[in-house]
Amino acid sequence: DDPWTKAVTETFARHSLIRLLRGRQIGLLSMIFVRPYLLPFITNIEEEFIATGIGGVLGNKGAVIGRFRLYGIPFCFVGVHMAPHIQNLEKRNEEFHEIVQTKFSDSLCKAFLDHEFIFWSGDLNYRLDESVSQERAIAAIRPGDSESLKPFDQLARVRAEGKAFAEFQEGPLSFPPTYRYDIGTQDFDSSPKARVPSWCDRILWRATGKLGIGLRQDTYTSYEHYCNSDHKPIGAKFTLAFQPDDAKQNVEFAFPYAIKSSSSSSAAAAAPRFFPFFFFLLFAAGGLSSAPSSSSSSLM
Repeated sequence: DDPWTKAVTETFARHSLIRLLRGRQIGLLSMIFVRPYLLPFITNIEEEFIATGIGGVLGNKGAVIGRFRLYGIPFCFVGVHMAPHIQNLEKRNEEFHEIVQTKFSDSLCKAFLDHEFIFWSGDLNYRLDESVSQERAIAAIRPGDSESLKPFDQLARVRAEGKAFAEFQEGPLSFPPTYRYDIGTQDFDSSPKARVPSWCDRILWRATGKLGIGLRQDTYTSYEHYCNSDHKPIGAKFTLAFQPDDAKQNVEFAFPYAIKSSSSSSAAAAAPRFFPFFFFLLFAAGGLSSAPSSSSSSLM
C-alpha cells in the first residue's frame, strides 16, 4: 500500500473499521471503510475510474467511483478532482455529465443515477466569479462575512440553472473558502497569481426518496487548523434512517465510538435503525511521500 492508504487504514482499524474499497488514479485516492457487522449485508461491490485530464485520458483529473448494495439498497460514492481555473466552468460541467454516464454490472442498478444514495466529494474546483477580486474576497472573509460571497459561487449558480448537480443537495457553507492558502499558514495566496479564495472542496449528495429512507446531514465543516496544503480539508456527517425490520427502537450515536440502542424486542437490537456516515477529504501538498493531491474516505 502507498503511504496514504497505509496511514488511513491503520488509523481506522483502531476504531474497528475495515477497508471495503480503495481506488487510486494518479493524484486521486478514494477509500470506503465499514463496520465489520455490516459485511455480510454488502453485495455488488464495484469500482470505476473516469479520466478527464488532458485528451480525456490522463488520470490527473477525473473520478474514482465506489458502489455497492447494503441490505439491497444501492449506494454510490464518488471522489473527484475536476478541471481547475476560473475560466473552465463549462469544462467542469461537462465532466459532471460525463461521470454520471458511468454504467455498472449490477443488473438492477446499471445506471449511475439509479442509485438510491449518491455522495459526491472532492476538489470540484468551482470558483467565485471573475467579478470578485482577491482583495474583495479577503475583505469579506476576514471579518467573518463569507456569506456575502455565496451569490458569486459558480457551483451554486450552475445548480440553480440546472446545468450540473441540479438533483444534488449540499449543506450550508458555514466555513470560509477552502482554497487557496500559502502552505503552512492561514494566509490566502500571496503569490503573484493572487488566486481568489473559493469553496473548491465540496460534499454533495443525492437521494431518490423512492424507498422512503430518510437521510439527514448532521455536520458540514472545514478543518482550518490543517496547514500542510494549499487546500483546507472538509468533512460531513450524515445519519441514515434505515430499518431492516418492523421493530421500533431508539438509537443514539457517539460516533465513531459507540452505538446505544434500546428496544422492546431482541430482533430490533440486532438490526440498528440508524447508520452514521462520515466523509472527509484530505488535500496534501507535502507530508507523506507519494501523497495524492486529493484523498477522500467514507465511513459507515
